[in-house]
Amino acid sequence: MSDFQRFACPCTEKLHTDLGEIISDEGADVFPNTCDDDARMTEAIEYPSRLNPKNFRLTLIIVPCTKHPDVKVRYVMCAVNLEQAIATRKESLRKAASDPSELAIHMSSLARFRHLFFLVTSRNEFLVYATSGLDRCLRTLQMDDYHKAMYMAEMGVYHHSSFHHFGAGLESISDMINAIQCLKDAIELLSEDSPTALASYLDRELASLLLCQFRSDPHKDVLENAAIARLRERVDLPMDLRCRSSSLEILTDILMSRFESNQSAIDLDDAIAYHEKVLRLLPDIEMDDDGTIKCTDTKSETTLDALTSYSTFLCTRFGQTGALKSTDLETAMYWAEFVTKRIPKDCSQRTKRRRENCLVNCLMQRYQADGPIEDIYRAYRTTTPHRV
Repeated sequence: MSDFQRFACPCTEKLHTDLGEIISDEGADVFPNTCDDDARMTEAIEYPSRLNPKNFRLTLIIVPCTKHPDVKVRYVMCAVNLEQAIATRKESLRKAASDPSELAIHMSSLARFRHLFFLVTSRNEFLVYATSGLDRCLRTLQMDDYHKAMYMAEMGVYHHSSFHHFGAGLESISDMINAIQCLKDAIELLSEDSPTALASYLDRELASLLLCQFRSDPHKDVLENAAIARLRERVDLPMDLRCRSSSLEILTDILMSRFESNQSAIDLDDAIAYHEKVLRLLPDIEMDDDGTIKCTDTKSETTLDALTSYSTFLCTRFGQTGALKSTDLETAMYWAEFVTKRIPKDCSQRTKRRRENCLVNCLMQRYQADGPIEDIYRAYRTTTPHRV
């Protein structure tokens, strides 16, 4: 879950949507038409000043809860003026002061808007306000364990963003440890008869945090955690399409990270197998009778990004196994050329470089295997425009 996505249930949905303009409202079994969250995440990395607190787009993942167990998961995006939202929630806290249960949900909403304001402005005091406010909310007795689990997961988001904001290194590792513990505590709070949608998302989030911890400290053996095994089991259980897709993507990333660490061919094969499952979920991907992935044309950045990863993984496996996986390089080259031919003029430099590097890696692997000198020239021509 990115910083632009947060959990909500029907109890708290209007506390957010009433303060902004609803941009989209989609079921979780339908892929979005655009990679809006991914695009904004890329923009936030490359151009942080472009995030606008007066028109901040927040995606709410609406999940069923104990009071509304029959609702379906939805993704609701709304545009919010964060400063106005904070002021409104401060006022609503005063009005809700006499009702502890109402006070708790208004307090959690205020904490969320303060944390979002911190993300946009990097004003540390708003992270402190958000964390302390949500902590007060968690200490209220007027809340069942299911809703408390949602707030524990939110607290994990705050610790995770603190980890990245203050260096994402060993000096701030306590923030990551706290984030992981929040997710573990949230999962423990869910009973067997709780709505299952939230459990699926929390398992995904915990695995994602463990991967983040591993990347910051590769010497820790966190990717052998039982949470990873549970996510493997979870993806075979019923869940909505978006959660399944993102869970499979995280599993793929975990297995590739583990492969890069220990060079286990089993992890690489498993990563490719999981990624093929991701591809099969995409609406513009088809499959032959023999299981071959096909895509005649697409403008979907989600699909093109997934095919770029697929090409990279196959190229990596060819580099490890050579002739043992002789079709890997041919398939990797096909998809590398496919995605580089479909680079839009307005795409980010990060996306453009990633797709072109994918093609260059395939060309270099083919040159090393078969020796066509033209591959060297083509790789050079592909990378030259980025040279200064």
